[in-house]
Amino acid sequence: MGIESMRVDSIDAGSLSAGPQANESLGGESLGVDSIDAGLQVAGPQVAHPQANHSLGGESLGIDSMDTAPQVGGPQAKHSQSNEPQANHSNRAQPYASDSMDNKIKQILCISERRRDKEEAIARGMQTKFQSAFDKLADSVKRGQYSNATTVASRIGKLKQEHRSIARRYEIDTITGDDQKVKELVLTEKPKVKEAAETLYGAYVIETNRNDLEPEEIWKLYMTLTKVEDAFKALKSNLGMRPIYHQLASRTAAHLFISVVAYHLYGAIALSLSQAGDKRSVHSILAQVSTHSRLNVTMLDDNKRLHNLRISSTPNSTQKEIYSILGVVDTLARTKKVIAQL
Repeated sequence: MGIESMRVDSIDAGSLSAGPQANESLGGESLGVDSIDAGLQVAGPQVAHPQANHSLGGESLGIDSMDTAPQVGGPQAKHSQSNEPQANHSNRAQPYASDSMDNKIKQILCISERRRDKEEAIARGMQTKFQSAFDKLADSVKRGQYSNATTVASRIGKLKQEHRSIARRYEIDTITGDDQKVKELVLTEKPKVKEAAETLYGAYVIETNRNDLEPEEIWKLYMTLTKVEDAFKALKSNLGMRPIYHQLASRTAAHLFISVVAYHLYGAIALSLSQAGDKRSVHSILAQVSTHSRLNVTMLDDNKRLHNLRISSTPNSTQKEIYSILGVVDTLARTKKVIAQL
């Protein structure tokens, strides 16, 4: 995660609005830093921080820092479940003060463009599913399958419950006939609600009482959590730490030891890729080189001698590029020997 540029602004905390959506892991190439001194007095240490998302990578970051009154120790993300922000959609976290002003906490607003793109794609998928479900219900109403107002209201409620994150952006109205039966459904978009939700894409807030650190240092420190998470994920998946079927403690310990040694190699590969400016994951690299194999060929000649050949398959262009980055040279020569006389 390289930082290519940084900006520092001093901002009046009184102009800030509710902070954007929180995501708990982030990668980026550039940072913007705003330093804010918030001297607000409100009742209680409550924060209007939005919903958290745990998986995040980004190409750029905007970071706003503000000093407020704390009750936490160490960097951690604060979020709330509010899904409809205020009309003023400023991309900054709202400062707050608790009853105790003995300590101060700093709030860092981080914005990831890659995360924003991911959340927009997720929202589009959810939108498609919601529209399809609504069209199906509207068609049923038009055909007369559902005409009772109570039944239709129940079906609409179920639709909104199943797609609540998207349904809140729309208003569903019913058109009834003279016989008080529902004849048609009308779907109307709420532009302000949609705009408010889209404003929060790709953003999260970090809080810390480490006022001795600069915002970008706090962000880097917080990002070490993702490395720990990635390590456990790699151990449990690619490196086969689990499941463990051994019955003896010594064998279980050996299994864990081999997994940890494998992770050291895993980390060395990741470091080499990072130093070479290659942003591919180790998981992706392993998948790409998995087709390059060492082959064992056994054959019988006319004299009934059984031969064993050990040869390596020819790497493709992508595999050669990876080996070049990692400094890997195939020194395994082709071997041939007679293993039996039949």
